Amino acid sequence: MAQAAAVTGSKHDITSILKHQITRSTNGVISLAPGIARRILDECKFHGQRQCKPFRANEHLMRINKGTWNDQFPITFAHLPDGQLWLVDGQHRCDAISQAGRTVGVRINVMEAATEYEARRIYAGFDRPEQNRTHNEMLDGLDAYDSTGLKRDTVRCLFRALPLILNNMEIARSNQLESAHARSVETRIDMLSSWVKEATAYEQIVQQAEPALKRPLYGSAVMAVALYTFRHQPARAREFWSGVCGLADDLHKDDPRQRLMWDLLNRNLSSGHVRQGVQMASIAWSKWFNGDRIKMIKCHEGSPIVILGTPLAKGNK
Repeated sequence: MAQAAAVTGSKHDITSILKHQITRSTNGVISLAPGIARRILDECKFHGQRQCKPFRANEHLMRINKGTWNDQFPITFAHLPDGQLWLVDGQHRCDAISQAGRTVGVRINVMEAATEYEARRIYAGFDRPEQNRTHNEMLDGLDAYDSTGLKRDTVRCLFRALPLILNNMEIARSNQLESAHARSVETRIDMLSSWVKEATAYEQIVQQAEPALKRPLYGSAVMAVALYTFRHQPARAREFWSGVCGLADDLHKDDPRQRLMWDLLNRNLSSGHVRQGVQMASIAWSKWFNGDRIKMIKCHEGSPIVILGTPLAKGNK
């Protein structure tokens, strides 16, 4: 991987600016100013380059602001024979620096490309789906299981449930900038330890449930509601979720806990039904909390999520 020996251009174009900075760098790490980062985004783009995703840039901006930014993760360019530089990797890192309000250290790599086709092949070599680290692999690398004292399944489910908890029990979608914090990997890593108490209480109950119940109880939707109830109503949450797990004797068939147990065993709560899972659990909890019995848990699309005894007692809308 070449540095910028062959990068040429006029004194004020972005190619020459970067070349000058690289020649003065420490092992390829330069101090990149926000204005130069913005010029890179504007002047080194090419047809077919993906659009920046704000929530991904925000991940990097959080690392900069927290002091956990690593300047060894590079921004990489393809250098074409006519002197053009194409930004082929590091677009979101560059976007974050452009918003940082100060210079940020970052390694710059420049790869020679004899043709535009070769430059596109270089670009295509980054971020292949099979190369992306999974959340589970990341949690393994963070030693999140030993540090929290929780079982592996509990930590993994907690990590998936946090976006719902942080986004008022709604799905945090990638095209919604206002929910970017809830999707943020950095935020979730920081928040794991603050939910260990609730996750431990839930884990102790779920581990006693029958195997067929454990899988839906460890779904992100159900666990999000469970942890939220343990946070705000710990004693009543223990009673409720013990009943859902089949640990209470002689539940009436119309007891909301019994109804939720049956629904968890029989309804499809795959990824496309996450909000329905939140609704089921919150309806059952609220009916039980209010002392009501129910013959069926009815989920109406778009209706507010109400969790009695918590800050969402009046709904999340």
